[in-house]
Amino acid sequence: MGLARLVGANQASRLGWDSCRRSGERFRASEAQVILMWQDLGAALCLVLVIEGVMPFVAPRRWRGAAYLLSQLEDRALRMAGLCSMLLGAGLLFLVR
Repeated sequence: MGLARLVGANQASRLGWDSCRRSGERFRASEAQVILMWQDLGAALCLVLVIEGVMPFVAPRRWRGAAYLLSQLEDRALRMAGLCSMLLGAGLLFLVR
């Protein structure tokens, strides 16, 4: 999948990505690319907040019960759950991107 398809042909052209690819120049991050990176990071954090808020909104009692059960777990169990979650997320991100 080409960069022009990911960000749109006009935006890729405006940022100079196609010319770098065509001319064989080494790719250097421009100010516009850095801005796009921060926008993507901001969008990802917003999605995390939306996803995190679904359970308390849909089923507040169950969410409170789950939070209580999590508070009763040992630190080691919570760390292992966190590690598994991070590895699964990183693996899925690798497959998607």
